[in-house]
Amino acid sequence: MTAQDFATLFVTVMTAGPGSVVALLAVAGILVTALALSLASVRHADVTATRFASIATQERAGRGRVLRQRDPDAAGRTRSRAPSPA
Repeated sequence: MTAQDFATLFVTVMTAGPGSVVALLAVAGILVTALALSLASVRHADVTATRFASIATQERAGRGRVLRQRDPDAAGRTRSRAPSPA
């Protein structure tokens, strides 16, 4: 669109009467609301993903500790040594 197209559109809207101005404002309001909702949902998705990742990391760390406590003689684990006589 060129500047002349915008000028023609502006003149058409302004001379069409108050009904078209109200309709234009309503459409603009709907677009602004849709944009705000879209941005809010993206922001919420980022926070949710971060929380999910931190919860998953905590669960994995907790499972590792529980395994070690549950079966100290499992394959691949070293035997504990007695203290050396000092």
